[in-house]
Amino acid sequence: MFRHFSICRSVAALLVPLFAAFTAQAGPIVPAALNLDLEQAVIAPSEQPVDVHVLIRIEGSPAPVIDQDAERLPLNLGLVLDTSGSMSDARKWDYALEAAYGVIDRLDEGDRLSISTYSNAAKVLAAQDDLSRPEALRAALAALYPDGGTNISAGLTNNARLLSFGKDNERLTRIVLMSDGLANDGIQSVQGMRDLVQKIAGGGTTVSSIGLGADYDETMLRAIAEAGNGNYYYVESPSQVTAIFDQEVRGLFQTVAEDLKLNLVGAPGVKAELLNDIAFADQRFDLGTLRHDESIVLVASFRVAKAQVGDEIDLGAVQLSLKDRETGRLILLEEPLSVKVSDDAATLAAYRKPDVAVERTLVEIERAEKQAAKLAAGGDYDAANKVYEGARVRLEAATGALGGLISSAKLNTLVAKDEALNLQSERLSAPSAVAASSLKSANQSLFYANKGQRKLSLMQRGDKGFEVENLQQALIREGYTIDAVDGVYDAGLEKVVRAYQADQGLSVDGVAGPATLAKLGLY
Repeated sequence: MFRHFSICRSVAALLVPLFAAFTAQAGPIVPAALNLDLEQAVIAPSEQPVDVHVLIRIEGSPAPVIDQDAERLPLNLGLVLDTSGSMSDARKWDYALEAAYGVIDRLDEGDRLSISTYSNAAKVLAAQDDLSRPEALRAALAALYPDGGTNISAGLTNNARLLSFGKDNERLTRIVLMSDGLANDGIQSVQGMRDLVQKIAGGGTTVSSIGLGADYDETMLRAIAEAGNGNYYYVESPSQVTAIFDQEVRGLFQTVAEDLKLNLVGAPGVKAELLNDIAFADQRFDLGTLRHDESIVLVASFRVAKAQVGDEIDLGAVQLSLKDRETGRLILLEEPLSVKVSDDAATLAAYRKPDVAVERTLVEIERAEKQAAKLAAGGDYDAANKVYEGARVRLEAATGALGGLISSAKLNTLVAKDEALNLQSERLSAPSAVAASSLKSANQSLFYANKGQRKLSLMQRGDKGFEVENLQQALIREGYTIDAVDGVYDAGLEKVVRAYQADQGLSVDGVAGPATLAKLGLY
């Protein structure tokens, strides 16, 4: 069921002056922009309830042309490292050490670093270290060795306590957790862990999680990232850990706003719902942090009781509250919504936005994908395939209805999604290690898609990051030549992707979308 939120417009209005007092002092630079786009700005008359869908786009301000490492604000960073016995397999601990060394190199003396390790219990390796003696941190890490069980909750609790001593208005506080296994000590239930992390996040500390290898508890680590308003990573190869740690730290450097919270304020008689699967707490949807140039795209529905010709219906408003990372100001952005009612077919057609319908369709299909993945994780492959089949039917119907109204790029996105669903269904018909790995990759993509980010299900020239590195490595495994595994989607990689698409009988566009990634086992 979709998460819904509707409060009295007059009550919400009481909040605006509080935030406006902070906003009034703002300079010309605003850290984020809030833009809305109605799927149907003019609706047909109806005596029955009508759902009006709106695309919500949140954009981080452009990155300034400065040396980010020299002029950025300081961090209060925590690393929670798994030192259980299984970390000795496949050089996992060696790569974890290399990643931790990379974090130490990235930070400077204005930052604070706290490192907790955990096996059956948690240990403090560094507490609010000022990075003045990095060689001492390296030596302490090098002296560790994997042994014992897996008490994730002890590691998180220990590190959160250490970070609490370094919180202030300037420092962005985050925990990065890494694990390769199942919690077999301390809190072992998903809900219990979610409750713990929500408490940590409620104190202003975001939590990201990294699952290493094939055996970790995917449901647990994804729940930790969701509850912690952080990022979630599935790492198939231990060699990728360094790149992911580096990406996580660089992302923190680029943070422009934090404590983003979305309100859907329904006018009297209007019910507002968010279609994306995002945590709802304290009468707001928590969106975590926002980086420079980052886009979050969400879809909401505002249901009106009825619509009569000639009416102009007040739907309510969308509000976004946030904290400016640089100045510490609290800011409220608000955009009102209304629709008109007409029975003129030409007017209705003129005010329809098919691109919004595409985004709505993708969000609805992604919710079904998440349900199917959950069923598959529980071993009910037949039920998962039925969900996939139902999703494909809905997707094909939407593609047919929108085919002549949207751009070829949007149409290709829908077609590629259909091909990916079909491939996932085929894999579940014959469960294997490949299918299990593919499901982990798909769930990582869905984690970001549910948050309004499709960076792991659609990559193209100009993109950078560990997800591009995964693509490069997958193409190499398929026998294609890649000049450098550097995480950069350049013209050379686009050419290889085109060749792979042609060889596989896919649509050839050089964009690694759901169908291409699914063929490679990355979606």
